[in-house]
Amino acid sequence: MTMRRSLLVGLAVVIVLGLGAWAQSVSLNVTAYSDAVRFSAQGSVKELRVEILSLSGQKVFDSGPVLSNALDWKLLNTQGQLVANGVYLYTVTVKDSFGNVTKRLGKLAVLRGKGIAAPPLSGITVGELATGKERLAPMAYDATNWFISGQLGVGTDTPTYKAEVQDDTDNVLNQTVLRISRQAGTTNLNTFLQVENYTNNAAAGSHLRLAFARGTRGSPSPVANGDRLGSLIYSGWDGSTFQNPAAVFGKVAGSVSAGNVPAKLTFETGGCFSGCANPRAERMVVMPDGNVGVGTSTPSALLHVNNAANQPGVRIDSSSGTNALEIYNTQGGTNLIFRVERTTGNVYADGNFQGGGADVAERIDASEALEPGDVVEIDPENPGKFRKAREAVSTRVAGVIST
Repeated sequence: MTMRRSLLVGLAVVIVLGLGAWAQSVSLNVTAYSDAVRFSAQGSVKELRVEILSLSGQKVFDSGPVLSNALDWKLLNTQGQLVANGVYLYTVTVKDSFGNVTKRLGKLAVLRGKGIAAPPLSGITVGELATGKERLAPMAYDATNWFISGQLGVGTDTPTYKAEVQDDTDNVLNQTVLRISRQAGTTNLNTFLQVENYTNNAAAGSHLRLAFARGTRGSPSPVANGDRLGSLIYSGWDGSTFQNPAAVFGKVAGSVSAGNVPAKLTFETGGCFSGCANPRAERMVVMPDGNVGVGTSTPSALLHVNNAANQPGVRIDSSSGTNALEIYNTQGGTNLIFRVERTTGNVYADGNFQGGGADVAERIDASEALEPGDVVEIDPENPGKFRKAREAVSTRVAGVIST
């Protein structure tokens, strides 16, 4: 197929003069606009490259290999400066999906004048961006951004979802399947990934954000104690505020030295993300040594529960099994040394009770007023109740009233 020229008579600022032969499977259009020259190839196109040279052979512009079948030369040189009026050479190199390379050499004359601006490219197609066929899903343009309007497959030519990445590499350690990178700036927190699920009201929905930070001090200097290393944030968005966020933060815990950045995990929930009367608060922390703190940020045991509210610090619910609570000594074996039976509440311990002067007592029902120190006996006249002992060496004596 021969080359087709598109000239905008009376408006064009570029006159295109085509030279040379072109592969039969590919056709080339060169279209002139007031601000650009558009090179577009039709056919089996995987990669396109355009080079602009002066008549003396000096390179003026090089697009480099572009995964596209169309691109614009904005009449700029490699330094980003507008080129002078005159005649230039161009070389167009096309690679098809089978790896075949064809080239086209031509001349074009830049004549500045009135014309129309180049419209946005209607679609950048790169064949098929997937293993083998290298297919890219259809793309659209909304005057600001390109976006995929179909399904994108990487490593698969039959994607099931809007975007699907497959890796059939087997038994390869440290094999990264998908990598998202972003140059860290000076802000406290850089969001790397945000997943949103909107309701019918586009302003409301749920969010999941994966973020990393270089430090709460807002600078690219090395991290210090308390700085955030990364976070996973869950929150609802009502159109103006992140509501009831829950976050898992990785933070520096302690002094930082070469080869040592101790880290801890903190789990936080609260009323809002920041800047409100009821911000989120830390609920649990896992320290570098493995200690877990609930209600405390400095756990001194493998599990440290600190409760300041008027409720139990620890509650155990059990609806089956023999014991509701068991404690073992595992040094030299597995020995059950303490247990609380689930159904009876009976407590068993391998050892003596050391009260340290404290009373061991239970509540009783009395048929008369009693005071601490009174010796009581079973009341024969009131079954289930007790009274003061009536005689010495009574066989009905039950105990002494405690303070």
